[in-house]
Amino acid sequence: MSLCYERYDKKDAEKVVISGNYTKICKNAFARHHEIKEVIIPDSVETIEDYAFAECISLYRLKLPENLTSIGKYAFAGCEKLEYISLPKNLSEIKHSTFSCCLFLKKISLYDNINYIDKRAFDLCLSIEEITLKGRNTQVIFKCPPKIDNISFASLVFNFISADENEKYNMIGKMYFSVYKIPFIIFYALNYESNKSLSYLKRNIHDTVKYLIDNNDSENLTNILKYIKKDNIDIFISYAIDNKKYEQQIILANYKNHNFGFNNSFNINMLE
Repeated sequence: MSLCYERYDKKDAEKVVISGNYTKICKNAFARHHEIKEVIIPDSVETIEDYAFAECISLYRLKLPENLTSIGKYAFAGCEKLEYISLPKNLSEIKHSTFSCCLFLKKISLYDNINYIDKRAFDLCLSIEEITLKGRNTQVIFKCPPKIDNISFASLVFNFISADENEKYNMIGKMYFSVYKIPFIIFYALNYESNKSLSYLKRNIHDTVKYLIDNNDSENLTNILKYIKKDNIDIFISYAIDNKKYEQQIILANYKNHNFGFNNSFNINMLE
């Protein structure tokens, strides 16, 4: 049975806790409530309809429910103080202008099973700096480099998320010296593990390992160890030592010890 939260009538509450077994937040339910700063939505909610929280200009803290499958057009448009959004795993699309004009939105976290992101879903979100992409076997954080337009950065990541495997392969192939190339390769290889995706990883293994060491990404470094050849392992251990990346050098050294054995080219005492 569908139970829809229809209208919020209070005028002075800064924090709103929606209680009850609602499955929907109705169209315009909280729209233009300028006083609201925080909303807690129960996990029973599966749908947030069009304009539900539009122009809640003071809203800065929002936790979307785990069971959410649909967010309507303009649902959070104009929530200009919202700085962070974590989109749940069951959400399959982001519609036209869902988060448009969230002027101070800086960080977005979402899963790669999203099939469609409208090109104007995040229209005029001018402050996006970081997008965390979660997959089946890994997650990668994409950060907007200096002197790169935030909108162009976000569009590239969103296009990659909604592309099929062949399109992902082609997108990476066109990046050449792009600053985004290595993070895309890591995510693509570890989540698809196909001949195509792994071919990029193997061809770019040096840059990929160094990227993971530089970014202290121990989890993904561990995930790609099996693709590192014996001839290269000492190079990466030395690189980690030179850059004082102690956790990563131990991961690499343990992998070498377990799979290749130590030899004269590397001294275990260097880890101390």
